[in-house]
Amino acid sequence: PLLTMRLFAEERKLGTLELLWTYPVRDVEIIAGKFIACLAVVTLMLAGTAVYPLMLVRFYPVAAGPLVAGYLGLWMLAAAFVACGLFVSALTENQLLAGAATYGVLLFFWVVTWNEAAMNEVTRHLLLPFSLFDRFYTFALGAVDTGNVSYLVLFTVAFLCFTLFALDARRWRGVR
Repeated sequence: PLLTMRLFAEERKLGTLELLWTYPVRDVEIIAGKFIACLAVVTLMLAGTAVYPLMLVRFYPVAAGPLVAGYLGLWMLAAAFVACGLFVSALTENQLLAGAATYGVLLFFWVVTWNEAAMNEVTRHLLLPFSLFDRFYTFALGAVDTGNVSYLVLFTVAFLCFTLFALDARRWRGVR
């Protein structure tokens, strides 16, 4: 959320979003560029943590499968977070509000499964599929489940589409 909160909010506040719209690029390309740039920063941060398993392998044998699956799941979860943050940033011009609201949205997708025992069966079946972190759990165990991969990809693409719709709606309404 802290990486994504300025992506559109600050441009709207400074008035440079209108300048960006005058360039001969489509909105999809603008969104894709911002998403890929932010995801590249996140990827570099994750790559920095790869040193630790490499150091551990020297002293203790580590299975590569669960490690690679965990990193893949973490990267896909980060891509979903970036897409969500990009969408929330497109809704407001206040970057602090964008950061806090992104935390709120992501917190919802985490809290959904906190207390499964207190939920009745109907509520559990309605809310459990929306949990991002339950999807990541199988990656952390070393299993790459196609259902979880498709869910995270769909979540990411959906929030990127929501971002496109939010930008189109604001532009057609004439709102900065």
